[in-house]
Order: sequence, then structure tokens, then C-alpha cells
Amino acid sequence: MKEPLGRRELLAIVLIACCFAAGASRALLGTPVQVSDALETILRASRSSTPAAAFTRSFAYSSQMLRPMGYAAANAVLLAAQSTGIRYRLAFRALHAALACVLIALFTIALRVRRGADLVVLPLALTMLVGMHSYAGMMREAYPINHFLEIAVYALVVLVAAQSRGGVIADVVAVAALALGLLTLEAGALIWVVAVSAWIAGWRGISRAALVTSTGLLVAYVVWRVGYLHIAGAGVGDHSTGFGNTMLPADEQIARFGAHPLGFFVYNACSAIASVLLSEPRSGVWALIGIHRTPAGLALPPPSIFIEIAASAGATSVLVWAAARWRRGTLDDPQACARPLIVAAAVILATGAISYAYNKDEIISTAGVFYVLAVAAALREATIALAGSRGARRTLAMCALAAVSVLWGWRAIGFEYKMLRSATMARNEWERVLPAQGEGRPALQPIDYPIASALKADANASPVVDYHLLPHWMERYWGE
Repeated sequence: MKEPLGRRELLAIVLIACCFAAGASRALLGTPVQVSDALETILRASRSSTPAAAFTRSFAYSSQMLRPMGYAAANAVLLAAQSTGIRYRLAFRALHAALACVLIALFTIALRVRRGADLVVLPLALTMLVGMHSYAGMMREAYPINHFLEIAVYALVVLVAAQSRGGVIADVVAVAALALGLLTLEAGALIWVVAVSAWIAGWRGISRAALVTSTGLLVAYVVWRVGYLHIAGAGVGDHSTGFGNTMLPADEQIARFGAHPLGFFVYNACSAIASVLLSEPRSGVWALIGIHRTPAGLALPPPSIFIEIAASAGATSVLVWAAARWRRGTLDDPQACARPLIVAAAVILATGAISYAYNKDEIISTAGVFYVLAVAAALREATIALAGSRGARRTLAMCALAAVSVLWGWRAIGFEYKMLRSATMARNEWERVLPAQGEGRPALQPIDYPIASALKADANASPVVDYHLLPHWMERYWGE
């Protein structure tokens, strides 16, 4: 287990990562661009002649969000598609697929596969990544460029820079990634959390000067956003979210928590953290609280809820086991295990903080990536411990790990079903777009018709398998 990897092992690592990247790319390239959250951004971006103009004009679009890089990137994709003759859907989804491949590549690099035990864990780690409910959110949604996926990529870039030997390039990359992330999404602050926590954990590839610069950049962003642009964060009632076992619309949130929001904010933060560790709640709703008696017997959530909770509980248990061994000083490689745990803990806690106003699977996506990295480090320790154990304890541990692996494999297979369902819904959304008249149809300006018409035609021509034609048991075991 301690021998360094040879060329065959390195080739195996590349092939394994490529298989997972190919699966994500295939699913994405067959999915239409959805109307909700994407069409409006595309049309706004199209009204600017350059990415810089789209960047500048975006400041007036919202009093709660500052996401100029999203509009600039959408404008750049549109211009590239128009100049090359590529279909808009293909241009946006190709970029989405490329980002997914970069995510998987960076994730594999961040795992730091150096020994046989690492290679054993690699396929399971990638399976867990794909099986995370937050991963599906990064893949099935496009805004029209998934900014949550971009933040996860930037965060992994910073982690890899921190793991490197350092230097000017690592410092520049780390600061640039933070700047791009902050201008892409509010969750870009997590990139700073990764840089600082990695340095505290002992990864010193990013210099202290770069950390100071990053901190100054974050402070300047907050001052610019709040003090100059007067763009505040979300509050009670700005987004639908769950509480207990039900979703709360905006008016009910305000009625119940508008005067005293602290408890509501704490609930949302704790729910986001629990969702990363246990896959429950989802969007703030605890499905298990919904179990109740009816005249026909117990009304239970679908089996998918129990499968996801069991898989996550098993993985989190391995994390707890590794943390306990770290505290006792009995880890085989304390640094290799403890460092990912420290960074993951910081990112998960920070994710809870930024989820104070509402819960959403996509918001915890970066935390989900770092959670899997930490679990992979713990599983590596478990693999080494198993190699040196004997008797019934070893047998029981191997059975438990095998059960966890099977559950995560089942969740990963369900990613294909979720993407098919999303593709069906995205295509069906276009039924209410064009003509612009009628109840429930979005109003379009004349300048918007060429792009909207092209996107709709592309969606209608997409060879999407309607998920309603699939066996109904798939929704119970892989649905949400």
C-alpha cells in the first residue's frame, strides 16, 4: 500500500477520471437550455455589444445580487456562437460540459493520489461526488452558465494552488480565482475560506502575502457592494425555502419570522450544514418529519430519501472515525487525513453562514465537493487500517464499507435519471415561450425573438427521452 504509483497506475487514474467526465458531458450535451433562470439572462446579455458592456449594465438588474461575470460570460458565448455558426444551445452546454470536466480533473488532482490506498479510494470518491445531491444541481441547472459550478471550480483551483510548492503563479492564480468568483456569485466568498483554511491546515502553496491580498480584496468587495452599490443580501421572504416539513412562501415567511428573523436564520444555516452531512433536509424541508399515520397506515417518504440518508450517514461516520483517530494520534498519515478535514469543516460551516436566508441544493454544492474530499481522505485511512486488522472486526468493517459503497453507487446511477428528468422539463418549458401573448407567457421584446426562437427550435429538436416513459419505480428510488 505504501509503494509509489507507476505508469500503469497513473494511466488508470486518468482513465477513471475521464470515464466520469465523459458521463457528465454526455448528459449535459443532450439537455436543452431551460427557460427559467437562463432565458432572461441570455436575452439581457444579448442586448450588449460586448462582454464589457454586459458586465457594466448588469449592476442595475438587481438590488440583492451582484453577478456581472455571469452576464459578461453569457454575452461572450453568444458572440462566439454567432461568429462560428454554432447553435446557441450547443455553445452554452459545451461550456457547461467543459466546466464539469475541469471540476472532475481538479477534484482528482486535489485527492493527491500517491499510493495504492489512494488508488483504491479514487473510484469511490468520484462515485460519491456524482452521487451527491448537490452535484446534480451543478449539472442540471444552467443560468445559463452554472455559477455554482464555477465557484466549485475556482475553489478547487485555489486548493490545488495551496497544495502546490507555491510561487508567484500559485499566488496570482489564487487571487484571480477569488476576484472572478466574487464577481460571479455571492458564494465566491467560499474561495477565500478555502485559501485561509488550507493555510491553517498546513498547505502553504499560497503565500501569506497572497492571503493578505485576498483578504483585502474580499473586504473591498463587501464595501463596494454594500457601501457604494447598495446591494444587500437576501432577507426573510426574498426566496421560498422550507421550514420543518413544509415549504414556506414569501408571505408566510414574513408573517412568521419578519419581526424576529434570528431563529429562522439559524435554522437555515443548520439545515444547510445537515444537508451536506446527511442529505437531509432538502431546501430546508425535513422529509422524515413528514412521516405520519393515515387511515391506510403510515405515510412514508419515497425510498430515495432513506437511501440517501443511509449513504450519507455511513460516509459521515467514516469522517467521525477518522477525526477520533486523529485526536488520539493513531492515523497512518495524519497530515494527509487531517488537512482535508480541516478545509472541509471550514467550507461547510461557511456554507451554513451564507445559507442564512434560504436553503437550496445548489448553494451547498461547493461544500459537497469538499465534503467528499474529506471523506475520501478518511476512507484512505480506513483502507490502511483494514489492511492491518484481523478477525471479526475486519469482516464487519469490510461489510460496512461495502454497504456504503453500494449505496453511493446507487445514488450515482440515479444521476442519469435526474438529468433525463431535467432535460424533459427544460424542453417542456419552451411550450410557453413564443408567442409572447397569453397568461403565463413571458413578454419578449422584438429584439429578443431571433435568439429565443433559435433556442426554442433547438430545444424542440433535442432527442430527449421523456422521463415519464421510464418505469415509475425510478422516480421513487432516484427522484427528489
